[in-house]
Amino acid sequence: MTFSLMNSKLKFSWEDICWGYKHHLIGWKDVVCYASDKISHGNDNEVVFGISLIDKHNLHELDELLGKIAVISDDYSNDKWLYFKLLMLFISKDEINDPLGEVEKVYDFFDYPEEIKSFVRYMPVSEDYDPSKHTVEENIQRLYSNWKGYLDNKIVSFLK
Repeated sequence: MTFSLMNSKLKFSWEDICWGYKHHLIGWKDVVCYASDKISHGNDNEVVFGISLIDKHNLHELDELLGKIAVISDDYSNDKWLYFKLLMLFISKDEINDPLGEVEKVYDFFDYPEEIKSFVRYMPVSEDYDPSKHTVEENIQRLYSNWKGYLDNKIVSFLK
């Protein structure tokens, strides 16, 4: 996962970065890169500067510094991470052995969000679609189409 792509599509807060790091969606290098980007754009916060200096030799300091810069609230929404993870999978789906299987893992990891069940293979289809009237390939294409539809619709809420 590259920070530059994260930064170009979505606006992440320190709370988002902390949540993503604590849930292993991004690595410590991504956190450091985020901090470095903030510094390069004029942020002069001492803690952010400290995070930007983290390397493998002082990695043990990262959790403490993150605790000083952001607290993950009880009502934190991980929608942005759900979107980001699904976007990354969709972009690289041609290089992944079983992209729809990866979607199933994301569905599990994010505690079965209702909004993505329309492109989870094992979930029942909506009443207006009968898979028996379509080929296996058409059914798979429908899942991909629903996945793309989710991505296209969801990004709008993050760009407001």
